[in-house]
Amino acid sequence: MLKVQELEEYTRSVQGNEDTLNGIEFLSLEQEIWEGYDNILQSANAVSSELNELSLIPETKRTPVQQSRFSELEKQEQKFQQQLNNYFQRNSVQKKVDTLVKKAKEQSLDLKYFDILQDQLGNLEQNGVLLYPLVLDDRIELIVSTLEKPPQRYTVNVKLEELNQTINRVVGK
Repeated sequence: MLKVQELEEYTRSVQGNEDTLNGIEFLSLEQEIWEGYDNILQSANAVSSELNELSLIPETKRTPVQQSRFSELEKQEQKFQQQLNNYFQRNSVQKKVDTLVKKAKEQSLDLKYFDILQDQLGNLEQNGVLLYPLVLDDRIELIVSTLEKPPQRYTVNVKLEELNQTINRVVGK
């Protein structure tokens, strides 16, 4: 789910169409996890917005009421941050995450589902290629789908820890 969010943020400037308008459909467990997280996040966003507005006023120019509200909002924001941190530590959420991880490890992507996407590529008024990267615990898979060929799968065996180390080294972290 977090990888999906990162991808959505990264591709924010990419134009969508009718097929992409609704976004990605979550699995039921993902939806339950997301709803709990989103409830906290929505409340936190409201506080954060008001806090940002007040922070635009120089501290020396704030009225006592504004300064009091600013302090109150800072405390609320800290509470929300703690709630978000605690949310993923809850046993109920951890069980759902563990179930999703177990299911993900058992699944393999079936290339026949790319036939639909290949058809949609054909509807474009330009050439297109679909790249579908999968990062798994023990390997990386790249599925490449074009109009001319059936989907191709390319696999590189690599441990997730080694991949993360390499990524961190490349991006300089």
